[in-house]
Amino acid sequence: MGSVKETSDVTSETTGEKTAYIDPATFIMNHKTYHDLVFVVGKNEADIEKISAVKCYLVSQSSVFRELLNDSEHEVRVRDISPEIFKLMLIHMYGGKLPPMKQETLAQLALAACFYNIQPLVVKASIKIQPKSPEDVFPALMCVANVSCPNLEPHVLKIIQQKTTEVLSSDEFLSLDVKCLEYIFRQEKLSATELELWKALVRWTEKKAIEEPEKTRRQHIQTILPYVRLNSFTPVEIGKEVASTRILTAEEGMKLLTAVTSNQPWELFGICSIQEKREKFDSTQENGSSDDVGNDTNVKTSHLFDIANLTTLNIVESNTVSNLTVHTLEKEIEIVSFRFESNPIEILGGHPVYSLKCAVTVSKIQSGFCKETFIVEIGGMIIGSSDIDFPVKLRNGQPLILEAKSIYNFAFEYTAPHPAYTLPSPNTSLDNEQISVKFNTLTHVKAFNYQV
Repeated sequence: MGSVKETSDVTSETTGEKTAYIDPATFIMNHKTYHDLVFVVGKNEADIEKISAVKCYLVSQSSVFRELLNDSEHEVRVRDISPEIFKLMLIHMYGGKLPPMKQETLAQLALAACFYNIQPLVVKASIKIQPKSPEDVFPALMCVANVSCPNLEPHVLKIIQQKTTEVLSSDEFLSLDVKCLEYIFRQEKLSATELELWKALVRWTEKKAIEEPEKTRRQHIQTILPYVRLNSFTPVEIGKEVASTRILTAEEGMKLLTAVTSNQPWELFGICSIQEKREKFDSTQENGSSDDVGNDTNVKTSHLFDIANLTTLNIVESNTVSNLTVHTLEKEIEIVSFRFESNPIEILGGHPVYSLKCAVTVSKIQSGFCKETFIVEIGGMIIGSSDIDFPVKLRNGQPLILEAKSIYNFAFEYTAPHPAYTLPSPNTSLDNEQISVKFNTLTHVKAFNYQV
């Protein structure tokens, strides 16, 4: 019968010898005998790299990997991130120390960690890219424009609003993706004029048209045009700055000019019809001196109302509708994101990625009557069998603010059934120091982020 090796046996063998500490990630990566699967990583075939890994670490820290690697073959193809970012994710999941890296790399790491639902890594990466000026705002902007980053957004928004002209004139502005431009142009308050915004947009689309010639300049900015207030331009500006670009068709240009000269609203699909100029951001009224960017002591604090941790959620069959009621206490709050569960992969016909759409009707209740209504549309391409956080914005791009000492009903309506839950008893209320949440029937919401 074999002998049992004791800890004392090992330590006595090394007495007098101080063994150097080895980073756990370095150890795991260097000892491939422990590896039990291989990833083929890379967006383009020319850049792919085979990376072996230890499955149990990945499935323990990521719900996305948990589903992706369920009944998977030995090799798994990953197309959405680069080998460099994938290796950095492995270092974190193996418990290692992340190396120093550029801000742009940290932003890509935060986005990848969000996609794979590795929330501690999202927080770790985003903390390191908290911006303090227009020069360093772009990596953080890429994060908040593409995923929910409650700890970054107040800092990004302050710089975008206070220092809009500096942001637009930066060379890095021309390298932003379309989501970042949508984020900037959605803001109701900016410190640049509408004409400055338009000129910056034209410069951006000209560069994009060179980089991606398969699209026209109009196609590159089609999702941004609904936020560009062309109706607020003067006839001279339209003739000199808009018509000359030929981004609008001749017919659209004539209709725009006619609407402006006759002071009549102009309704055309895909183009903003607002005639009022965008409100100019006044830093002295909002958050003190504009020199305080990055040093604001009044930045909102972020909180997670985790329903799944506060009570028992019993899953029922999928449903398209649900609702809940939020009662705010002493302070106003901003709803930042909702967390839902996506449909199981097994009912998606073998296609783990699908499109989710949900309309949220927010009604302010006073004396039993609806006094005000807001519409929030959330959705996008998501992965099945996972918890997904969706950022919350009103249709005009503004944040959803709930006033203090008020009651709001949230009605969720999906275009297709999604997992819904019941609580242990009907009309359950869950409370904390800032809010009280009542669940009247089913709930699709498992948690939500908010700021105070």
